[in-house]
Amino acid sequence: MVRTKRSAYDYACSFLSVRPRSMGEMRLAMKRRSYPEAETEAALARLSALGLLDDAAFAERWTEYKLGEHKSRAMIREELRGKAVSDADIEAALEKLYPVEREEEEAFFVLQKALRTQDPGLEPGKRALRLLRRLSAQGFSGASIRAALGRSSLPGEDRE
Repeated sequence: MVRTKRSAYDYACSFLSVRPRSMGEMRLAMKRRSYPEAETEAALARLSALGLLDDAAFAERWTEYKLGEHKSRAMIREELRGKAVSDADIEAALEKLYPVEREEEEAFFVLQKALRTQDPGLEPGKRALRLLRRLSAQGFSGASIRAALGRSSLPGEDRE
């Protein structure tokens, strides 16, 4: 049986059926499959005209999904950049769905979750440092981390 190569449009539709994709992800996947650039661009233009490929909408959906995972603004921004979404689309999605003030709430949630898994016998200074490192590694801003630590009552810590 002889297999014929699918058209770029058919491949793009199939690839897009798995989950929403950014224009950059689609372009890269089609390049890896060695589709000619003109055929790739025509397929992407067709999908875009049909409303199936929209980086602004993709950035919003991705941001909403990642908010459910309590990700920081910086982490979401980097993930979207990795998917070749424009900075303008990324910033628009973050401003609409994830205001800076909300990051403090997310950092506090992650902090409280981390506290439940920490060794209760750990000295308060070390505990705070580990929490700070964890939140920082997850991309939370210094201001959000300070606010979360300030709101939290770390076990064994005196607040006077």
